[in-house]
Amino acid sequence: MKQFLANLNFPRSVILVSTLAVLVLGWFGWKASLRLAALEDQTDVERGEAQKLVTQIQVAGLQLQQLVSQADREGLGVLSDPDFYIKSIAAQPDVKLGQVDVDPVKERAVSTGVIDKPFIIKPSDSARGFARGAIANFLYRLEEKSRRVRVTKVHIAPQGKVKPGDIGPDSWTFDAEITSREPVEGATAAPAAGAAPGGAGGGAPAGS
Repeated sequence: MKQFLANLNFPRSVILVSTLAVLVLGWFGWKASLRLAALEDQTDVERGEAQKLVTQIQVAGLQLQQLVSQADREGLGVLSDPDFYIKSIAAQPDVKLGQVDVDPVKERAVSTGVIDKPFIIKPSDSARGFARGAIANFLYRLEEKSRRVRVTKVHIAPQGKVKPGDIGPDSWTFDAEITSREPVEGATAAPAAGAAPGGAGGGAPAGS
């Protein structure tokens, strides 16, 4: 060792220090490469999980959009607020029936987990007459806006007295029953898609 140090001149010292530095730097580089590889593997895993999460979000968004569209088509608002549903249709520009009274009738069980909810509709002003086209459009719109709703009874009579043999004015009064078919809250069974009680559905609106 003493002989080695005695023979250690400046060039040899530089070579020795450089060799030791290379070894130390190589060790640090090897450790850094291991850390880098681990981080890359972790990044790949996280990137894959992120892609899966993005896909799940996209699928959930499409499902939500489909449910919203289905709710709009089926007029699900009628289930929560039938009074508003019916009265808003009566006030539409192509109907113009004005105020109507809506009275619920006793529910009827259809099958396990499914009930029919009937409602009687009458004009608030019993002395007012309506054109047949307006009444027909009203009944048509009730079914058009919700696949759950059907017109199940209709009674139309002339407004005022008409002499036998005379052709009276196109002025009529009416009362109607609509029925909303819906699942029982908390029941496991549910009606098939588009299922609704039989009624006066289909066809084009009268007076169009």
